[in-house]
Amino acid sequence: MNGPKAKTMSKAQFHHLFLVLFKIYDLQIIQRILALITRNTKKVINPTAWVKLFSVFMSNKLEQKIKFTFQIYNATNSGYLNREAVTLGVSKFFAGDDEDEVNELRADMLEVIFKKFDTDRDGAISYEEYAVVVKKNPMLLEFLGQCFPNVDGMTLVSAQENLKALVSIKLGKMNKLDSTLDDVQNTRFSNIYHDLIKQMAKTTQFSEIEVQSILLVYHKFVLANGPKAKTMTKKQFNNLFLVLFKIYDLQIIERILSLITSDLNKDVLPVAWVKLFSVFMANKLEQKMKFTFQIYNAANTGYLTRDVVTFAVEKFFTGEDEDEVNELRSDMLEVLFKKFDTDRDGAISYEEYAAVVTKEPMLLEFLGQCFPNVDGMTVIAYCTNILSKINFPKSSIDDK
Repeated sequence: MNGPKAKTMSKAQFHHLFLVLFKIYDLQIIQRILALITRNTKKVINPTAWVKLFSVFMSNKLEQKIKFTFQIYNATNSGYLNREAVTLGVSKFFAGDDEDEVNELRADMLEVIFKKFDTDRDGAISYEEYAVVVKKNPMLLEFLGQCFPNVDGMTLVSAQENLKALVSIKLGKMNKLDSTLDDVQNTRFSNIYHDLIKQMAKTTQFSEIEVQSILLVYHKFVLANGPKAKTMTKKQFNNLFLVLFKIYDLQIIERILSLITSDLNKDVLPVAWVKLFSVFMANKLEQKMKFTFQIYNAANTGYLTRDVVTFAVEKFFTGEDEDEVNELRSDMLEVLFKKFDTDRDGAISYEEYAAVVTKEPMLLEFLGQCFPNVDGMTVIAYCTNILSKINFPKSSIDDK
């Protein structure tokens, strides 16, 4: 893209990668990431820096991610986050026309953060303090701003061999979808899912080949249940969320299942499986907002009461000091209601939630994780290569 004589990636390309594909919009964070993987931020990105970036993004070790994230936040390399640094981070979380309200929300959030992280009460958050908290509550890893790609960046992980196979299919060079299945198994797969593939391609954003790829993963779960099995079990579904998607809240998993299937007591049908991915891979924020709000709104009342929000907030803070934990929960509860309950009626409606999240998408999952994070990216490499999410070079497909 930089010309036949180019040897490196440009800084502009690096920035566009974060903005467009990784959905990381904070230019200061992007610049800090660049500073951590290369010696000279003014020059182009060499291949060594590129590999370093992915070695962190694809790491399974929480400690490695904790160190990387703290270094990003600690722009002065002082070894701690002072009040000024945290204030700068928090100032990006809240925006609005009412300046007094925004400033009050920022001040409240600042106090909540320091109560949680600054355990020695010296007015600064050391790496050790940050690491202790995040190891207990990994969802607080990026508490001052997103540093890792979210689920929409999952296509970066697409396995090279799987991509080659899918490109071959698109070019008509391969008759079977998966080389790990023999001819009989491939034929069986086609016979079972042929009609469903066409149906789901019409009712979702996926093409037929993409639906095939998604159902192939489902089919392999089914095969694991024995030669006569026809469906994925609830246990397999739960384990997928716990092990691969890193979503540990069983109530949220149960709610997700209830939204994609009509009977919670039965196995997970292939239609439900495709529905799940149609939301996970959606490009439309509105679709994700509706899905997330439905998960939180377990009573189907159309709004989130104080009891519902309190119950969710209780999971965010744990510790041996019960008084401190309760105080943190209470503070966070007030911050959330100040932010979302704009008509001050003691409940958060979908309209209020949507208005806030549309302005600040990072608040989409404010009551608990509902979508796979970057560690869930391997689900793509596992077979569900979604072609519409992959930018194939024109020379490799269209010109042949």
